[in-house]
Amino acid sequence: MKRNRLHILIVEDDPSQGKSLVEAFTRAGYQATWCQSSVQALTQVQRAEFHALLVDCMLPKMNGVDLVEEILKMGVNKPKVFLFSGIFKDKKFIKESIERTGAMEFFDKPLDLQQVLARVEDALRSEALDDEPPLLSLYHAEPPTSGDLVRLIERESPMSSIHLPVIFRLLQKTQITGEMTLINAVGDMNTIGFWEGKIFSVRTPDKDSFFGGLAVSFGFVSPDDVMEALKSPSKGLIGQKLIQSFALSPHAIHVIMEEQLALRLSQTLHGGVVSLQWAPKKYATPDFALNPVRYESLATDWVHSKLTHDEIRSQLLLWGTFQMQGDFHRDLADDMSINDLMSHADFDDKRDLPYLFNNMIKGKATIGARGEETRNFVFLEGRLDKLLQDYKEQNFFQILGVGEKAQTNELNKAYAELKEYFDPDRLPKDCPPSLLVKCSKVFQQIQNAYETLSDDIRRNTYMLQQQNRRAQEMLEYEPVFRAAIIELQEGQAKEAAKKFQSLIDRKLEFRELKSYRIWAGLKCDRNFKDITLDQVPPEERHSAPYMMARGVYLKTRRQYQKALESFRSAHVLDPRLTAAKSEMKKLIAEAGKGNKDLLSEVTSVVENLFGKIGKRGA
Repeated sequence: MKRNRLHILIVEDDPSQGKSLVEAFTRAGYQATWCQSSVQALTQVQRAEFHALLVDCMLPKMNGVDLVEEILKMGVNKPKVFLFSGIFKDKKFIKESIERTGAMEFFDKPLDLQQVLARVEDALRSEALDDEPPLLSLYHAEPPTSGDLVRLIERESPMSSIHLPVIFRLLQKTQITGEMTLINAVGDMNTIGFWEGKIFSVRTPDKDSFFGGLAVSFGFVSPDDVMEALKSPSKGLIGQKLIQSFALSPHAIHVIMEEQLALRLSQTLHGGVVSLQWAPKKYATPDFALNPVRYESLATDWVHSKLTHDEIRSQLLLWGTFQMQGDFHRDLADDMSINDLMSHADFDDKRDLPYLFNNMIKGKATIGARGEETRNFVFLEGRLDKLLQDYKEQNFFQILGVGEKAQTNELNKAYAELKEYFDPDRLPKDCPPSLLVKCSKVFQQIQNAYETLSDDIRRNTYMLQQQNRRAQEMLEYEPVFRAAIIELQEGQAKEAAKKFQSLIDRKLEFRELKSYRIWAGLKCDRNFKDITLDQVPPEERHSAPYMMARGVYLKTRRQYQKALESFRSAHVLDPRLTAAKSEMKKLIAEAGKGNKDLLSEVTSVVENLFGKIGKRGA
């Protein structure tokens, strides 16, 4: 970290001494903040990250030693501590003070400013040399060891969930055994078990098994078999019922269970911020584990279905001056900084961001050393414009990149990182005035978010307002969602697609909304085909609306047999879905034109499910 980014807190009630210390450290190139009381100091620590504390032991109301202890409890980092006093010179007091605070030095007054400065500079030298964000090591050509990885997880938690795919991959490259706990922004807890690097257990709050849908998807059983098993009065899991009825071979169980594991792992990625904990554990050899090849395809799926372009771009731009290496673009091969890559004329967000980040997860694209900072003011201004636009739709938690249960230390850490990049005081002196104005607007939003969430009363009020707004929006737009579903099933696909899209634009989280939107879009003109099947998260691909969307897609490609299977699965998953019956009847007419065998099968399936078709047919 550069010296001008190192921040020193000076707590001294003597104005002349305080000013002298601030001037000395400012001239040396550091940031320095001076407080005359413990109350002021505690307020400052809540607002910013400090790398060193220089504290007088004799302060009004709270002595310096107690103050330092209180600060160390609050901060996310561990600042270097220096104490001084003109009154407390007893050796026993000095020894106890150092033991309680971990102070590196205890200076006597009157202070020798050069001696103090030299000692602090020496202590901060390692900080000044540490010019790389710790999480960057996840994407190096030489990956971290298992020990380094565990220490990184413990030290950098909480972190953006965008890093989970690469953490899962790196853990699988090790021989480590233990359990990782993930707690997302809304407090949901997930646990992942690793045995010698292999993922063999995933527990999530969602109790859905996916078993029936997976058994049908793999072709192990028919939808009719699943329906019979569900109707069976015998007790037991659906898998056991299928085996008992000889509909499912026992060897298929492990295949389905591995896919269950993959889907539950996918459920752990909710977006936003996640807290991680690692605990070593001993396990017996598991019966099955997630195949690394299956994990590779699953991670690729996540990039398209669970990570947004904005999330990827925002994370990478925090590392803008570092060099991209390896296979990071389809056409560009020479190493270049992330900023230069993102602003290149041949770089297209929609096409290239998924390709880039997918290769970073797989280790094919890596991040190298920091390059020289460039002054691409056009690029910086474009980035600020995008942030200002995003902030219009984001709440304060999203602006800071923290969860709704974020603690003080998490807020401090998030604010310090954003301040490092968006504080207008750190812009080059020759930057355009328009850039300074936009940067000031962005930083003002960040400060507003931090000051609101750092104050318990203001935060509670704000959260209540947000909860009421979300509840009101969901209540207000639920009739729109229900009306769109009815329109879709009644054949009014274009009107339904418009309604579904309006709900997506408002970022409302109705269950299976994206699947309904794809289903409706496929029934309309091309203006509604921008959302595709691969954008539905893997764990949501075993619902009736998704199967309907998949069936319509396959039918448009004249893959009638597969379309039939999808419509049958949709009916099994939701027998009330009359559209499945309608689509299968339509297949009689469309498939029968050139395929008598398929016509016979479709007719048989429809009649078995719904009875004989009358003279009017479909």
